[in-house]
Amino acid sequence: MSMSVIGNAESLKEHDPPQDRFLTIQEVCAMLSVCRSSVYSWSRGGQMPNQRKFGKGTARWSRNELMAWIENSPRGAYGEGDGSNAS
Repeated sequence: MSMSVIGNAESLKEHDPPQDRFLTIQEVCAMLSVCRSSVYSWSRGGQMPNQRKFGKGTARWSRNELMAWIENSPRGAYGEGDGSNAS
């Protein structure tokens, strides 16, 4: 492979969007500061992105989908609090 082709491929990598990553239940809980039961309940109820199954007993959530959901959710939608009880 010539250096110009390699150089072009490397410059394309710089402009590629970040790859999605699939998060474990522990990582999702830490990201949202909630317990496992909340994540599973919200996921089942359609209140957050669905988990994806990668075999028996292996579920993961798309980080990109979760980040988009967080950005588009109203403040307090997942336990942050909306400040309405502030004194």
